[in-house]
Amino acid sequence: MVINLKTREYLLCVDKIIKNKRGSETLNIEEILKKSNLPIEDKEIKFNEPMNKHSTFKIGGPAECFIKINKEEQLKEILKIAKQNKIPLTIIGNGSNILVSDDGIKGITLMINIEGIEIEEKKENVEIIAGAGEKIGKLARVFLKRDISGFEELSGIPGTLGGAVRMNAGAHGKEMKDIIKGVKCIDYNGKEKILTTEEMQFDYRKSMLVNNKYIVTKVKIELQKGKEEEIKEKMDNYAKYRREKQKTIGAVKEIEELLNLTNIHRMEAYDISNTNGYESVGSMIVYEDGKPKRNSYRRFKIKWIKGADDYGSLAEVLTRR
Repeated sequence: MVINLKTREYLLCVDKIIKNKRGSETLNIEEILKKSNLPIEDKEIKFNEPMNKHSTFKIGGPAECFIKINKEEQLKEILKIAKQNKIPLTIIGNGSNILVSDDGIKGITLMINIEGIEIEEKKENVEIIAGAGEKIGKLARVFLKRDISGFEELSGIPGTLGGAVRMNAGAHGKEMKDIIKGVKCIDYNGKEKILTTEEMQFDYRKSMLVNNKYIVTKVKIELQKGKEEEIKEKMDNYAKYRREKQKTIGAVKEIEELLNLTNIHRMEAYDISNTNGYESVGSMIVYEDGKPKRNSYRRFKIKWIKGADDYGSLAEVLTRR
């Protein structure tokens, strides 16, 4: 599920709404993991972990079991245990595009933190293999120092490489699909698979990963050689654009004059202005089948509150088909 509320370029993009209520527990996950002799340090495994520590929006209830995955071998072992014991799994990256219910997450939540950057300069281009847990901002800084061009437009995207690939993140006219040459994944049975660009089925803010149980571990990228000063100038210009044009919002309680949202493809909000610290007034354009709907320009009001479920309620309304 992808919801875009934008001020010109990017305001809020929610790729996943996690609403599985915790309910009564029938499995003692802590006991199961202790008996499994996992190749994971104790500090990377937490129980009843507040998800507001791992979400950009700083909201969300506790994860029954939260594990940070730093290696592919760790991921395979957890997948095996979860399958054997029928433990629900939730996969996240840096938490920059998820909403976690106030009820929390049942089962095991895995944060993919697999890092590593391998760079090979060739005659015509530069090939990079990077871990899915690498932050987009960090990659941009590394490429800048190595005189590698072609990533500048994407440098301000929040989150990790794996998450950006999954939803085909993009900015300033460039998307992840434009630079990706291959994606290494592990399915829920622990089997590895290399997906080509064609097999990824990239589309606007989505890929085949959205509806399939594959977990990204590494990504192959192709960029070009450049000059540090030119790359820095582009990155600075894009950063300036974001500061001037983009704003963020708090949780949304209601939007007035929202129109009939039947068959809505997506909604974009423009020109949001914070009027008094509590309410914001803006306007919106509703899209159907990728095209602006006639006469859909309307004013609306946003009220700010704190609960995660209010985000989720709005998201469900905006993605109603």
